Amino acid sequence: MFPKRFGVPSDFDADPRAHALTMTDDETRTAGWCFFLRLLRFQLQAIYDPALHFLPRINHYKPPTMSFFRITLHRSAIGLPERTRGVLAALGLRRRMQTVFHPVHPQFAGMILKVKELVRVEEVDRALSKREVKAARTPDPGFYVEKAVPRM
Repeated sequence: MFPKRFGVPSDFDADPRAHALTMTDDETRTAGWCFFLRLLRFQLQAIYDPALHFLPRINHYKPPTMSFFRITLHRSAIGLPERTRGVLAALGLRRRMQTVFHPVHPQFAGMILKVKELVRVEEVDRALSKREVKAARTPDPGFYVEKAVPRM
């Protein structure tokens, strides 16, 4: 059913449940690699061969959750080289205490490393809106209005 790859034969014995995971002389891979390849082939045949419907189908795939870098500019870029200011502009940081969110990707990680002395970085589950960021930074007013006084 599957072509011969990595030195592993492509056909099973008559009964796949009785298939022994043994190495032959022509297989030069390590025992662990051969075991992995045979197990992978066995699972693929179980998925795509309708005669092997008795085998359980296990779905271990979980879609990755998107995470974000929360980047806040803590030190000013005044007097720094043009290249450093360009990195901050590419990140979208213009003034101190400004916060931006970028997805966790190598390109953003590289830019953060270029300006690591100027920014503070956290990893968060979701990007907050500007209103949510402002609400998180707004301090408690220190008092509560329990009852409004009627106007005269």
